Amino acid sequence: MDITKITPDYSVSNRIHSEDLHAVKLLGFKTVIYFNSENKDSSQLTSSDIAEAANRQGLISAYIPVNCKKITSKDISVFHRFFAKSPKPILAVNESNICSVMLWNMAHNP
Repeated sequence: MDITKITPDYSVSNRIHSEDLHAVKLLGFKTVIYFNSENKDSSQLTSSDIAEAANRQGLISAYIPVNCKKITSKDISVFHRFFAKSPKPILAVNESNICSVMLWNMAHNP
């Protein structure tokens, strides 16, 4: 699991495994956001897998379904609202990090 810090409150990772959630908790993250399309790759965790593993660690989690090739204003709004109300710091997970970074930029630099 590689983590890139974007701001003190927001970091991104390209892949996460259920056993990584303990380390995520130890690193001080409070929330995990998952952007990957469901069932894209059978080796990736599903949103319910992440939610279950995060819950076991006492982390907040959310799945925000986003087509990273076509991010909409609704996607940006949903992300912005979730970011505003969620405990920080937040770890955003997306298979390439691109979607996580793009959503951050679009929500905070309209």
